[in-house]
Amino acid sequence: MRIINVIELQSGSVSHILSFCVHEEQLSQDVVDAAENEFKRILSAKTGIDKEDMDEFVEDGYYEDKDTGYMLCISWSDVVE
Repeated sequence: MRIINVIELQSGSVSHILSFCVHEEQLSQDVVDAAENEFKRILSAKTGIDKEDMDEFVEDGYYEDKDTGYMLCISWSDVVE
């Protein structure tokens, strides 16, 4: 099983993690879309960045504001059985 994590960090410390499980291959795009939408929602709420400009951050998999120490990223991981 694969996991998509949306991770918020403040000054290098994890402040929040939201995980999306990918159970079946046919549902994976739905899960990816949900994770990306959550990333955009959080980024919009925390920074006020326009949603049209967010595709670049989603493509890169992270947003970082060096002035405030805030970072938001999307990370894939695996469950080891």
